[in-house]
Amino acid sequence: MPLLGAFVLAVMRFIWRAVVRPRVDVYADGLQIIGFWDRHWIPGAAIRRIDTEDGMAVTTTEGDVVEVFAFSRSLLDRGRTAAAAQQMRRAKPARPGRAGEAPAVLRAPDWTWVDLLFVPMPVFMLLFVTGAYGS
Repeated sequence: MPLLGAFVLAVMRFIWRAVVRPRVDVYADGLQIIGFWDRHWIPGAAIRRIDTEDGMAVTTTEGDVVEVFAFSRSLLDRGRTAAAAQQMRRAKPARPGRAGEAPAVLRAPDWTWVDLLFVPMPVFMLLFVTGAYGS
């Protein structure tokens, strides 16, 4: 029963991270991109381009490409990519900063204690299916 409970929690957490959690918060001075495993803060002066051709990606003045999971290939967000990109472009100044002069893009992993269920779950499931655990 604890194994089943941990499995259900891990699946629910995975679905939440994949479907509900990814988003882009647009501020006057930049973008907060919250993805599947991490989050990025991109200052407006560091935004060079916002592409919507194959999914959605933000290119910085340093040449880094930050893939945006929300509003890109998600089935829930199809058809809203162009509107989302237009809203995101409001945070981009008319002239982006030069490489080396623009503020740095901040990237941080975003984990909580519940995410630790992702690590042992495949091992437990393999042991359970092979009969090495629970017999």
